[in-house]
Amino acid sequence: MKLLLAVLAMLAPALLVASAEPQTLPGESLYQLKLELTTQDGTRIPLAQLRGHPVLISMFYASCAGVCPAIAFTMRRMEAALTPEERSALRPVLVSFDPEHDTNEALAEFAHLNKLEGPQWIVARTPQSRVRELAAALGVRYRALPGGAFSHSTIIAVLDADGVIRGQTSNISELDPDFMRMLAQHVLRRTVSIIRGQHHGGTMLFLPPEPENDGSLAVKYPFIRSAGRGRFRAVMVDIMNTLAEIHAGLADGLV
Repeated sequence: MKLLLAVLAMLAPALLVASAEPQTLPGESLYQLKLELTTQDGTRIPLAQLRGHPVLISMFYASCAGVCPAIAFTMRRMEAALTPEERSALRPVLVSFDPEHDTNEALAEFAHLNKLEGPQWIVARTPQSRVRELAAALGVRYRALPGGAFSHSTIIAVLDADGVIRGQTSNISELDPDFMRMLAQHVLRRTVSIIRGQHHGGTMLFLPPEPENDGSLAVKYPFIRSAGRGRFRAVMVDIMNTLAEIHAGLADGLV
């Protein structure tokens, strides 16, 4: 039987203590914006608090009756295409163009109507000056119209663990295959990012499944799509997430 083999190197005990110094953010990270969000339940969080997770992000306004629900629905479809373990790593975020009118109640109602109710979903507003900064960073074009509506683009972006944009799509009629591959890749890399952030050792090595290959190893994260290997992938992701959380807890003195 041809098996795709994965070897997860044991984490060295000497490397279990994390450095007190956080890694420097890349210059192109959205977390450089120092942007604070007020979520649908009134919680205030810095956008940079999402560091370490892949983020699915777009912009909307709560009174929108047209394209915004379609954006939300597309993001739900993207999330649903992942495994439960992958969904637990993802942070989907919608930020309002209209902080003046999008109160906590309006944000919560939009989230409820569009079924964005999992604990990982963030439906939020930020001050108007920050709206412009975020829209510019994402490449989202918008303008206010008479009557309180907005004309805007439908860009959905995926951010890596450091807040760098790694993929974008404007397609809300169907799932973009290239974007979904990018999303799945960064969701899977979340565990690797945690290990790196805690200064742990660890390597995943994958042997190509075909016997006629040249025998070389590839340090990659691919999984061949089949029922059996899909289950193997889910188990590996679950194991990796659990190990990363345990070792992060050890480093923080929580375990």
